Amino acid sequence: MFRQLSVIPSSLLLTLALVLCLLSMSSSAQEQALRDRWVEVSTVNFKIFSQQSMRQTNRFATELEFWRQAAAFTISGGDFPPANVPNQIFLFDDVATLQTFVATNASAFFAPSPRANYLALAFDEEDSISLGFHHYVHFLVRNFSDLRLPRWYEEGLAGYIARMQVDGDEVEFDRFSRSGNEGFIPLSESLSMERLLYSDDALASPRLIQIANLKSSSLLHYFLHAYEEEGFVDRRSQLRGYLEYLLEGRNPRYAYDRAFDVTTAQLDEEFHNYLLTSSRPAGRVLTGALDEVAPLSSSAIEGAPLTLALGELALNSGNFEVAQMLFELTTEQDADLARGLSGVGDALRMAEVEGMDQRIASYFIQAAEMAPQDVNILLDYGEYWEAELENCEKIWPDPQRRAISDDILHHFQRAVQLNPHSPEANLAMGEYFLLPGANWAEGVDYQRRAFDLLPADTFIMEQAVRYAIAADDYEGAERLISELAQPIHYFGEPGWVTDLRERLLRKRRGEPYNECG
Repeated sequence: MFRQLSVIPSSLLLTLALVLCLLSMSSSAQEQALRDRWVEVSTVNFKIFSQQSMRQTNRFATELEFWRQAAAFTISGGDFPPANVPNQIFLFDDVATLQTFVATNASAFFAPSPRANYLALAFDEEDSISLGFHHYVHFLVRNFSDLRLPRWYEEGLAGYIARMQVDGDEVEFDRFSRSGNEGFIPLSESLSMERLLYSDDALASPRLIQIANLKSSSLLHYFLHAYEEEGFVDRRSQLRGYLEYLLEGRNPRYAYDRAFDVTTAQLDEEFHNYLLTSSRPAGRVLTGALDEVAPLSSSAIEGAPLTLALGELALNSGNFEVAQMLFELTTEQDADLARGLSGVGDALRMAEVEGMDQRIASYFIQAAEMAPQDVNILLDYGEYWEAELENCEKIWPDPQRRAISDDILHHFQRAVQLNPHSPEANLAMGEYFLLPGANWAEGVDYQRRAFDLLPADTFIMEQAVRYAIAADDYEGAERLISELAQPIHYFGEPGWVTDLRERLLRKRRGEPYNECG
């Protein structure tokens, strides 16, 4: 039935003149970046697209693999398995260039997704790399750690690990400066240790969250290193006991009071004293304990593969206009790359451009016809039509709805067959069985598999809530909603989480819930 929609003829594909026009409207930094020589370096866990030289990028990649090992050792005492999704890192020359491609005001950007993780860094700014690594640590902790970590501890780990410095096969754990510590003390005193450790999920303002994040990083450093200095108690075993109580499901107050032999007020005093007196340099650890990094795959990258990669980064950052330009440029450079077409469709769809329905649909149709064995293209196609069926502003006649639904299922099933371990493919199948008229019970196995592969992904967790509600597992739904309600680094509950609460409440009351209002 979709064949009746008009397909974009080749004559209407982006011309070189249009590409040049679009480029002329972009910033000079962006233009220069597209003209620059880029390299692509692949390791076991990362694919790096870099404006730096091959030598510099290879070194960065090697140290990054060592850093990931050290991060895993610090978090879990062992190593992590390879990620279930690709980790794509974009190493820009500077922050200004990064921000022409990525919709951010920060010096670094990280976006996890069921398809890939996207991390953008500025090579010339140490803070950019630390910030990017900080966000990636959260991903590692949430997806590879079995501990039910309190907010302060997870944030502490992220701050602590992000500042680790790799030197060959050795890792240095950074220590805070005396002057920085002195400036931080007044901030620390405005947030009591009791509130941080007992109620850190209920902070009342963005400012308090910022202070809590800073205090968490310093506090974890204190727990792990204060014993090295004369006059300070070794509290590492007490910290481990505290975490073990949490793992048993105990509340934070009980866990702290049973594990530590000092009150929170006394701990605050110890902590501040440490910040004011500590002067030892950063220590080297894990010497000789890191595995040799596997050989790297390195090559120059240009043309369509480069613009396609940058297009994915721009799209996942929310920079839809730039993403559209880059995907269109990709199709001009290589008309056989199906993702260039579906990428244009995604950019237009996510930008919510009005009056483009048939044109957008035709991009996905063309891409699916061009690459029927490509998992991502199959998912692009099915997810587009699924979004169309879920659009409250569109009314589909029953025969057409059934035909679209059957077509979606066919494409999703094919994607799962081609890659049964794809988090996105299993998520898509789980989503299909939540459509009106479908039997949600048939999607349970797919949803569970997606959750097992990426347990902390927000799309997958949100879907897990809806499955828990459908199964009348109210306790499980409430637990997941609580985890989603207070994102790290942000204040307030996202609107879509509030919607989940309403959905759960109505189900418990036996009242209908209508997503369309």
